[in-house]
Amino acid sequence: MTARISPCGQAWDRGGEATVMTNRITPLHRALGVLDGTLADLLPAALAQTVAEDEDLDWKRELPHTSNPNGMLELATDFAAMANTSGGLIVYGVGEAAEGNAADQFVSVVGDSAAVDQRLHQAAYRAQPPITGMMVEPVTLVSGEQLYAVHIDASTWFPTW
Repeated sequence: MTARISPCGQAWDRGGEATVMTNRITPLHRALGVLDGTLADLLPAALAQTVAEDEDLDWKRELPHTSNPNGMLELATDFAAMANTSGGLIVYGVGEAAEGNAADQFVSVVGDSAAVDQRLHQAAYRAQPPITGMMVEPVTLVSGEQLYAVHIDASTWFPTW
């Protein structure tokens, strides 16, 4: 039976019955048309298929430097933009092609996972109102690259900035 995935991550069978998913279905799952798989499995497929950014999927080559206020502001702005639409996924460590905003290379993000997680959450709390529906997922690819996926829920407070 073929299923399609709704924007909120539920799978629907052809009869229209909603099936609650035990794993989070991400915009990357939707872009690739799959229902399962970890981000470590899906990101190489996204690169091979040159998956382009979308309203709920954003590729970032690197983390902004958070040692200065501009880096924290850039992160908070990116998080707020995603929260203000429908939520989604921002992946740090994916370079984009010159045209079309498609994934075209992996660039390892250097940093201790706990420290990166803390910096990203600090930036999210700088938004007004603070972005609390956020999860940081470190992703280590088989090829060795370290990426960070940030899952952001849609904001219940509009606008967030």
